[in-house]
Amino acid sequence: MKTPISLRWLGLGLVLAGLLILTPPSYSQCLVTNTVVNPGSYNQVVKYLNGTYQCYRVASNNVSLCAPAVPFLRTRITASAAAMYTNPTCQIYCTGGCGTITIDGSDGLPVELMDFTVD
Repeated sequence: MKTPISLRWLGLGLVLAGLLILTPPSYSQCLVTNTVVNPGSYNQVVKYLNGTYQCYRVASNNVSLCAPAVPFLRTRITASAAAMYTNPTCQIYCTGGCGTITIDGSDGLPVELMDFTVD
């Protein structure tokens, strides 16, 4: 006697559901979801993170203001410098799988400057 096809699919579905339940949870890693460059009296580069992470500056050049400068829960990190300095740069370490994120003025270029076209 053959097993009906619907029972085979039900059995397969139960096995897959069991595997999903037994799979250990995966922890999300930090992702930069958006980068914005704000020119002005201070050039500023802002990176937005996909969650709130404990972040702090680990290195910077001598003309940049980096945020955060001390450990702080952040959803965004920034580098800024006076307008005469066109490339504010910071390296900021964030926990939760982020690692060190480098922020500099080359981030967030407008599409027309990225050699990118849509046909």
